[in-house]
Amino acid sequence: TSTSLSVSSSSIRAGRPVTLTVDVSSDGGTPTGQVRIESCSSEGYGPTYAACNYQALTTLNLTNGQATFDTSALIVNGSHYDINIESLHRFRATYLGDQAFSASQSDEQAVIVQMNETVVALTSNNNPSSLLEDVTFTATVTSPTWDNIDLTNNNGANEPRIIFRNNGVLIGVLNFNGGNQVSLTLDNLPEGENDISAQFIYAEGLFARSPVTTLTQTV
Repeated sequence: TSTSLSVSSSSIRAGRPVTLTVDVSSDGGTPTGQVRIESCSSEGYGPTYAACNYQALTTLNLTNGQATFDTSALIVNGSHYDINIESLHRFRATYLGDQAFSASQSDEQAVIVQMNETVVALTSNNNPSSLLEDVTFTATVTSPTWDNIDLTNNNGANEPRIIFRNNGVLIGVLNFNGGNQVSLTLDNLPEGENDISAQFIYAEGLFARSPVTTLTQTV
């Protein structure tokens, strides 16, 4: 038998769908039975990636000599923030054979996975403001490669959050509880020009760290 494996895309953003297609053929007819898809992944800056060990991903039944597998679970491995870090996900397929057909294995196929870019829009509800007056800063996270971001606090070390600073000094860290927006209210801003900044941080391999966004709050 001869087993071939193809992927619908060789380069994707994290969390995007990919289809793996396995074809098994033989001069003696159409093979039946099952194929096992194995995968492994490693991160890096490309084009050099570390070696990895294959593990079983799924086992599929053949239909007319073919099987397909859809996944949206490919992300950048490890706790990374940098948009330049990517993962190389490798795949191979093995036809397990049956009484009439011998087993065979495909060549390796690979998919490069990159994190989704993010940007933060920062607004003030009261600018300029007076001393001791409430000011609410709202940070909204969007991505040019991901529609309708919905961020959930997973109660872990790598939960999505916004880092707020005033003139470079930390003034707040807010986690998300769904949606793509958080707000910080302060009533103790010093008189003068306050450079308020916000940055999105998330280290689960789906969204990259955003650039720093700054606005000037006058008190």
